[in-house]
Amino acid sequence: MGTKFRAGSRWTRSLWRPERRRVVVATVGVLVLAGVATVVTTANAQPEGIVPLDDARLAALTEASASCPAVTPARLAGQVMAATGFKGTPEGGIAGLSANEWEVWKPWQAARPDDESASVLALAHLTCDLIGNLRTSGVPGDVWRLAVGAFASSLQDVHQAAGVPARATTFVNEVETYASAYEQALRVGVMAEDTGTPEPTTSPTVTTTPTTAAPTRAASPTGSPTVSATAPEPQAPSFSVSFPDFSKTTNLRLNGSAKAVDGRVDLAEGLEQKGSLWATERVDTNRSFASWFKVAIKAHTDGLAFVIQAAGEDALGGTGGGIGYGGRPDVEPEWMIRPSVAVEIDTWANAGWDPEGQNPHIAVTTNGDITRHHISAPPGFSVTDNQPFYVWVHYSASAGTLTVRAGQSSEQPAAPLFTYSIDLRAQLGTDKAWIGFTGSTGRVAPAEGKESVLSWSAIQS
Repeated sequence: MGTKFRAGSRWTRSLWRPERRRVVVATVGVLVLAGVATVVTTANAQPEGIVPLDDARLAALTEASASCPAVTPARLAGQVMAATGFKGTPEGGIAGLSANEWEVWKPWQAARPDDESASVLALAHLTCDLIGNLRTSGVPGDVWRLAVGAFASSLQDVHQAAGVPARATTFVNEVETYASAYEQALRVGVMAEDTGTPEPTTSPTVTTTPTTAAPTRAASPTGSPTVSATAPEPQAPSFSVSFPDFSKTTNLRLNGSAKAVDGRVDLAEGLEQKGSLWATERVDTNRSFASWFKVAIKAHTDGLAFVIQAAGEDALGGTGGGIGYGGRPDVEPEWMIRPSVAVEIDTWANAGWDPEGQNPHIAVTTNGDITRHHISAPPGFSVTDNQPFYVWVHYSASAGTLTVRAGQSSEQPAAPLFTYSIDLRAQLGTDKAWIGFTGSTGRVAPAEGKESVLSWSAIQS
């Protein structure tokens, strides 16, 4: 659904530039956060027409939010949504900055306003500067909210009003509403089963579902509508990975044959190779998380796996049927990553331990034991033709379940391949664990065989 604009609600700004008008988006409806889940919420809580965040936008917002502690991805997204509805302007991009502001705050000399990541980063730098000014000047109130008010009007107005200026109040409320909506979708989407929300059934390809009732509003002293309730304080996710591609591998550890090439990570290529890729930040095994990724496998190699493990950043298992994470306990126990939980995508039928009649298959194994498949299912499509496919893994800490989905498009299937009951904390014996990927080839695999990770996102809030 396209963004809907309310023509009558606009704010005039005078910060470092001549006045101009900002478009602000109408409120009522439902947000779906890209790649996490569909979140159906009540009509009096969510804005209508809110723009979803794909992997690239979420990555840009996450990077920009590191500018200062008071700024989070959800708050930045809310500010962009209220200012431009993610429809870029020629002078300041999706952040809606003026030409003068852009010249002051553009993140590098050659940055362009139509580069969304640059525009969001400029907005973050401007907002953080306003926050710092307001904190040191002693204006009472929440410094982020005051900074948004200064963004909508001016620093002088905030100082004179000793708070959010009257003409900026509605804009600030809009930003808070959108920020709360983005944060709620992020939080509830990942923690759906923990909060009683139905099992997620949608995907990184996002749709927006309208509702019919408008939020309860109260009139402001100036007659402009304001949200009657105060939005919850947004919180940054405790763990977040977002790699729309692997042109950069910051905060990743690559081992063995794994290497970044042309925006992807090739885990293994050729004969008898094995590689692993781990996020250097660890997830909390006591809490729910979601991970989704795009991968490609060329020819009948042995496969790759998404692995949660407590062995360390340099963990790497065996070649061939070990799929880079494991081995046979009676033959090569030293190759088994322990403790661990693996979601393997196995493309080579190994007689004696692989599920009969399931080649290829996706399965759950533990402690690097490739001979014991706790649960498995065929993916239902080819996974060895070097065509990208998608996998979604969701762990619910409260239910103690690991749910796996797979598909050939970015739209997450409604039905899972399987759900497996497991307590990650008990299985791994630790509160913190590394997550990432392993892959391997064997001695008789085609020489052109290769396993690649093309994109990866994960979040825990």
